[in-house]
Amino acid sequence: MTRLAGQQQVSKPVQRVILETPALLAVYLRKLQSMQHAVVAVLRERAAAAGAPYAADDPTPGALAAAAFGCLVAAQHAWLASTTEHSLADHVDRAMAALSPR
Repeated sequence: MTRLAGQQQVSKPVQRVILETPALLAVYLRKLQSMQHAVVAVLRERAAAAGAPYAADDPTPGALAAAAFGCLVAAQHAWLASTTEHSLADHVDRAMAALSPR
């Protein structure tokens, strides 16, 4: 199996069980939220280290992290619905490519 963002990619049947079982989905979404908060902290740290810190009330790092995690979730659903040989990583790439900076 391939690696995606440092996590081993799970099989489609396992991913379906997680997304279709309310208790497992809740745990998974809590895990994603925790990772998203960690990403926001890193974005803030990197911006500060580069000399361009975000203001405490600036939603930008949260919006960037949310967009990335939204792409992951959309890619998972597309991958599960797909009948092609495209990997989850391929779907994530396609979802991320749909975002563009202004």
